[in-house]
Amino acid sequence: MFTGVEGVLQAMLLSIGSFKFGNHHLEMDLEPKDTHRDLIFHRINYGNNTHLNVSLLVGDDNRANIYVSLDRNDKPYYACDAGCLDPPRQLRLVTVNFICIMITIQLVQIILIGTQSKLTCPTW
Repeated sequence: MFTGVEGVLQAMLLSIGSFKFGNHHLEMDLEPKDTHRDLIFHRINYGNNTHLNVSLLVGDDNRANIYVSLDRNDKPYYACDAGCLDPPRQLRLVTVNFICIMITIQLVQIILIGTQSKLTCPTW
């Protein structure tokens, strides 16, 4: 283990949240059926100088809401929800709310985070 304890913890965080690094982005690939409980991830390492916070919180109406914020960053970051139907929103230290979790025939990520202001969904 070259990464030490911090690397092992990051790997566990990424695994539990179904996070996956793609081509210049980080995506959360949880299936909508798995969003029935609160999940809170703090300080996910994205590059050398960036930490993300991602929270999936179930409201009183039993609908999941996704909240994303930066803990610290070295450049602008953007995020879009559920297949990037809406334009990407810039992330800040203040929490940004994404409420669109859709059930699709072909599964798509429920949140996509990257450094480009024009995020596009990966094609399969």
